[in-house]
Amino acid sequence: MLNFVKNNKEWILIFLGIILITFAVFNLFDFNPFTYLQARQETPVVEQDGFAPLFIPVSQAAPAAQAVDPAAAKGFAPERIVIDKIGLDAPVISADSMNASVDGQEVTQFLIPNEFAAGWHEGSAPLGVIGNTVISGHHNAFGKVFEHLIDLEVGDEVIMLSGVHEFYYVIVNKMILPEKEESLDRRLQNARWILPSTDERLTLVTCWPANSNSHRLILVAVPEEKPQPTPTPAPSSEPTKAIQIGRPVTDLLSSGQPTPLPESGDFIVRNAGRYSVNIRELPDMESGIIGSFKAGHEAAGLGRTEDGAWIYIDYHGKKGWVSAELVQILLPVDSLPTISAPTLTPAP
Repeated sequence: MLNFVKNNKEWILIFLGIILITFAVFNLFDFNPFTYLQARQETPVVEQDGFAPLFIPVSQAAPAAQAVDPAAAKGFAPERIVIDKIGLDAPVISADSMNASVDGQEVTQFLIPNEFAAGWHEGSAPLGVIGNTVISGHHNAFGKVFEHLIDLEVGDEVIMLSGVHEFYYVIVNKMILPEKEESLDRRLQNARWILPSTDERLTLVTCWPANSNSHRLILVAVPEEKPQPTPTPAPSSEPTKAIQIGRPVTDLLSSGQPTPLPESGDFIVRNAGRYSVNIRELPDMESGIIGSFKAGHEAAGLGRTEDGAWIYIDYHGKKGWVSAELVQILLPVDSLPTISAPTLTPAP
């Protein structure tokens, strides 16, 4: 061994010199070969209980690398989402993102909140400014916040809230796009709907259907004019006006004769709340919904239940029942005629 070292001393010194020079070069450029090798490994996407991973190319997610500051953008961070048609009222929280590798391409994946909450995509626009506000959520797990999103149609209303600020949107596009088992190019093509936009819009995203999550459900909405409350009329010096009915309303109903109704404008019912009120077919919370009494709007009061808990209204030609606890009546409720309505038959 000693003879080998003695005979090859020059070569050994040269080899050691090369090693020292190599490490010196690595240190000069702050290069760690182990970190480089680790970075070369693909980072898999995160699987979230069947939710098809939602991602876009890293190059197109550059603005999302630094989360949008709503204050700097003069917008408002979404805090709640309300959709009266499907009975949704849920919190909105920030949805994180991460970089991953799919088929050799670097993508940014958006993570869906694993709780009963919708997720505001990191880097998407705040409310009230130009840009695409993207909200996603589970539909068959973790509280199923978007379980009934599939029931919405073009023309339906979505309300987003940030503190005391309300933003009204109307759905203009509904898409169900194949997602699982599709090529990366096809999936990225679907994801173009969650990219930044040059107009003000709201995009809602979930999977469909519940048993396979094979498709992506995407709803695109644009701002609609916020309803303005009608000014409260000045108090009248006239005494309260009551309807004079010669026979009890129940007798009139049972006899097949029409119930006398107040003249238009005699009884005003106002929705002075912040949200729409459901108009139901019967005076019962379990009864079917036949319409929506918009916030700030007024309707004609036609009658009431005997206990005054429900009011029968005519709202733009749609007649039905609203809960008296949710509306204002500008004349004493006792002045409204009593209407005897059928009751719901319990389900077998």
